Amino acid sequence: MALVVSFLSSGFAVYQWWTSGRDEKIRATIEISNKFNEDAIDPKPLGQSYAVALEEFRSGSKEFTEIAGLEAPNRIRKHFERLEYISYLANRGKLEPDYMSQFVKCDIVHAPADMDYLRSLPLSEDPKDEKGALELPTLIETTKFAEQLNLVCPISGKTTNSNSIKNNK
Repeated sequence: MALVVSFLSSGFAVYQWWTSGRDEKIRATIEISNKFNEDAIDPKPLGQSYAVALEEFRSGSKEFTEIAGLEAPNRIRKHFERLEYISYLANRGKLEPDYMSQFVKCDIVHAPADMDYLRSLPLSEDPKDEKGALELPTLIETTKFAEQLNLVCPISGKTTNSNSIKNNK
């Protein structure tokens, strides 16, 4: 009888350990999604407005002090770094993708195209440097995670399917 109780007790402890780990992943995923949604930006319009401001500076209609204080480059870089970190965690099983917000997933799917677009703009960290480019992270983990998602995300009246990422390699 004691042996049966011991086995049941051990089995229940293992079950609690397993479910608490999964619950923690779900909780972490929800917290990360909520924080990302709170701090979310749309990098394309932010990059466009920064490019316009840089052009106005270069043409002489804005002062250097008006451009130097803009946070657009840092906010854009931080956006992609967050996506890369979220994807890194998801790729290693530290997050539960089923509980990740659709907004985060769609930003991950759109990240490579958004980054390509931003690289096409005349953006620079230094407003005086006309040939410089905005330094953006490499999206290794983001691309890998986006390929795993079977997701269609609307964007500007179009839809982007995560499967199209595989085809664009």
